[in-house]
Parts: sequence; C-alpha cells; structure tokens
Amino acid sequence: MLFLLTMIGTIASFHLYYSLSDEISRLITGLLSQMCLLLSLIYAPWFIKIVVVIAIIRLLPNYRRTF
Repeated sequence: MLFLLTMIGTIASFHLYYSLSDEISRLITGLLSQMCLLLSLIYAPWFIKIVVVIAIIRLLPNYRRTF
C-alpha cells in the first residue's frame, strides 16, 4: 500500500505544478511529481502498473497539445 502514498504525492504535486506561475517552483514540483510517479510505479502491483502506463500513454498526446 506504499504506492498509494506516493500516488497521492504525485497527484498533489502535479496539481501544484499547474497552479504555480513561478518557473523555478514549477520546475521543482514537476521533478517532484515525476519522482513520486516513478516510486509509485516501483511499489505498485503489476496490474496497477499496467493501468497507470496505459493512462499515461493515452493522456500524453493531449498533454503535448496544450503547449
């Protein structure tokens, strides 16, 4: 269940990433969210890893269009 804590950290820092306007703060929260996502993928069971990876692959094209 440790992956749930890191997944909550990922969601919280990703939300902060979008709400901040300062560039250095966005950089730090972006790196923190990526690190938490990596840790949650390491600690998660295999079926949750598959669901998260599929969600990332499906959302990535939409994310790139916003910039």
